[in-house]
Amino acid sequence: AKQVNSGEDYNGNNFALTADIDLSAYYWTPIGSDTNPFNGNFDGRGHCVSGLKVMKGETVSGSAYAGLFGCAPVGILRNLGVRLADAGIQANSTGDAVAYVGGIAGYAHNIFNCYVVGEGTIGASISGMSNGIYAGGIVGNLAPDGSLTNCYATVNVKVEPKGQVFVGGIVGYGSSKSTISCTYATGDVETGTGERDSYAGGICGYLWSKGTLTNSLAVNGQIIGGNSFSNRIVGNKESNSTLTGNYASPGIQVNGSVVNDGAGDDVNGDPDVDLDNFGSVLTWGDGWDTSDNTHLPQLKMQTGDD
Repeated sequence: AKQVNSGEDYNGNNFALTADIDLSAYYWTPIGSDTNPFNGNFDGRGHCVSGLKVMKGETVSGSAYAGLFGCAPVGILRNLGVRLADAGIQANSTGDAVAYVGGIAGYAHNIFNCYVVGEGTIGASISGMSNGIYAGGIVGNLAPDGSLTNCYATVNVKVEPKGQVFVGGIVGYGSSKSTISCTYATGDVETGTGERDSYAGGICGYLWSKGTLTNSLAVNGQIIGGNSFSNRIVGNKESNSTLTGNYASPGIQVNGSVVNDGAGDDVNGDPDVDLDNFGSVLTWGDGWDTSDNTHLPQLKMQTGDD
């Protein structure tokens, strides 16, 4: 099989992972960049890439993309697990660049059946107020008309509060007409408080025009972000975007306080869920193993060609 690297775009090509991979001995160079995006399809076949650590910097105009994949704007990434090394994933910009960072990808179009776990943190920093950060446990920026489903992340996402910041436990920024469904996040989501342009959500930082977020569960430890734009499910959403069937642990601290209300179609989610009833409340389909009612479900990874 041809080796995947960041120097070619692989337009329309299909790749499959045939075994687990341990990257703990290396600092990883993300697959796909601003100038050479990955335009193929990648099927992890249920395997896990462990020991992932990334330090991506951008000191000139452009964008810094950090994750297992950097920039994957057209294809499908699916059936893949990532276990972060303690060093985690970090994207830094000291020029006019924007930072995109996520456990699976910094920027992607379609992500199905993927997870990100481990002790490492997903983070980013920028030097200019005109820049922006897009950071999520799975993906920093989900592309317009993109889709993300059957994914979970247990990692912390923590970024510096400078410029516009979009940070979420699963997706940092859901672009126009993007769809997020059947996800859960357990990690802390943090950027600075009091910042007008800091958006933080347990699942998604910001959901843009005609976006959809449904059937997701936030069980994060804490969420810290802009005073008016920090919530258990989504930091902020456009008025013509849609939230349905979303749930959140009532114990989540949002900017240091417990939220006392919420609903399935609300930015804070319905708090009427716990580990005793989530299996009957959430509808996640056959792709999930919900047989253990005392722990959150795991994905049934596809290992064949279907």
